Amino acid sequence: MTSRSVRVKICGVKRPTDAVHAAQAGADYVGLILSEGFGRSISTEVGAAITDSISQPTVGVFVDEAPESVVEKCRSAGVKVVQLHGVETLASVETIRESGPWEVWKSFSMRDPEEAMQRIRPFLSAVDGVLFDAWNPNVPGGAGTTFNWVDFQAGRDALPREVDFVLAGGLNSSNVEEAISALRPDIVDVSSGVEGSPGVKDARMVADFIQRAHGAGAGTGAGDSQR
Repeated sequence: MTSRSVRVKICGVKRPTDAVHAAQAGADYVGLILSEGFGRSISTEVGAAITDSISQPTVGVFVDEAPESVVEKCRSAGVKVVQLHGVETLASVETIRESGPWEVWKSFSMRDPEEAMQRIRPFLSAVDGVLFDAWNPNVPGGAGTTFNWVDFQAGRDALPREVDFVLAGGLNSSNVEEAISALRPDIVDVSSGVEGSPGVKDARMVADFIQRAHGAGAGTGAGDSQR
């Protein structure tokens, strides 16, 4: 890919209409929670309908599922990116990446900078993207909370340019520009920060977030590692 502004992923989409609104507003990715048991989980049938409704790539999000289950669901839903949001092993990540024509992003919770980078390093040769999310003891993701971006600047700088850096965790229209300035992500990932009610995306909030993120990323160095 050529260098351009930071890309935007609208995650936790449950309805084709929300996906279409996000796509029309300029979203670069639409995220689908394909693991069961979460507030924004959807079936692969709904995932396939969302994928078919837009031209942008969809991202299938999974939490500690067996590789064979992940691969089956990704094929059924037609996703272009697999996001692994649990404590998956390196062997599982490699199996999933080798099993289909998709990219793989691996999520890591940001609690302690040094400890986080120790966990990330073994995966760098096996993934296409690394996602920083807030640490929360009760849920796999940050549950709509941020982390101290400044503390993780050194870790962000240590990531190889060929691996996309995805930033998540409590992002919204009020803080996305600050987050991009602090950590220069290739991709920003938002879910609850653009919702009018749980699981329902607000079209105006989505459009505002995308406009701010794209504007903040242009000319700041964000997105320079895009392939």
